Amino acid sequence: MYTMSVATFFKAGARGLRAAGDAFTSGVRALGGQATSAQKNFVELLRSSEAVRNAALVTIVNQAGQVVAVFKKMPDGTLKKFDDALTPAGRQKIIDGLKAAGEFDEAKRFEDLSDAAKRIEDAAKRSEDAAKRSEDAATNLAKQGDTVQIRMPDGTVQSAKYGSKQFWSLVQTGVMVGAGAGLLMWIDKKFEKEKEDYKNCMSGCLPHNWDEYDYGDLQKSDLQYSTPETLEQYQITPIEGQPYCRATIEDCEGYCDERCEEESEARIPILDPMRDLTERGAEGLGDIFKALFGGLFEGMGLDTSMVGYASSASSCMMFMVMMIMLLK
Repeated sequence: MYTMSVATFFKAGARGLRAAGDAFTSGVRALGGQATSAQKNFVELLRSSEAVRNAALVTIVNQAGQVVAVFKKMPDGTLKKFDDALTPAGRQKIIDGLKAAGEFDEAKRFEDLSDAAKRIEDAAKRSEDAAKRSEDAATNLAKQGDTVQIRMPDGTVQSAKYGSKQFWSLVQTGVMVGAGAGLLMWIDKKFEKEKEDYKNCMSGCLPHNWDEYDYGDLQKSDLQYSTPETLEQYQITPIEGQPYCRATIEDCEGYCDERCEEESEARIPILDPMRDLTERGAEGLGDIFKALFGGLFEGMGLDTSMVGYASSASSCMMFMVMMIMLLK
């Protein structure tokens, strides 16, 4: 449960909260026999339900000075996993707690991570600004229907129109010649029941190595975010109105799923129900009427071929009359 108290210290996202819990657990285990009962109890709490785990993480932040021994046992990479889940307020709370306990060296480790996070944030902002400037140019790149090559398991190379049914069918068994094949395979497997427009949109929206991140082989800071320029390099054709996930967005998959769902729905032709009823209502009602009562009409000496030409209003009236006759 992502409560307000958790939100104060930790970013939203179950993945990050789990990573923080795993990082702290590894620090306790590294203490071995030196770990206190309280520190071992944290391990059990972090393994418990989501609500209990989150409450334990909040307590760790509030009592940073008392669990400093655990932080000291975390290598820089492990400490970064814990830090990645923190909000700026959460990181500052830990720094203040460590300084209050006289643990200035350990506080500096978190301060260094804070500076690194700020640099990443600034770079992400610059990337976002650049993406915004070039987003309008996306439609000037290769249009839907460009031919791409896909290498098959037997070594042969087949060509297909990008984004077509044939393209996604070949992706299931082959590998797209060039980078980004892993992401396409991941999209096709995870969203196999979705339409081609949706898959094409997701291909351009998600970071190019999102599949590795989803499999747990990559840190969020190492994601390669897509831009109109990188899509051209990866032979990925942007759809009209192509959305792009950026570093400032916490959950790229959730963002892209929502945006691509909207873009896909926007491409479904909108039917005019009143016009459809006017143009086809009489014929449709007539066919149903003929199927239900054709034999009865023939027994009464009526020409059933005329039923199909009755107006919708006439058909309804005839249906009501016949029902009254049948119920008598």
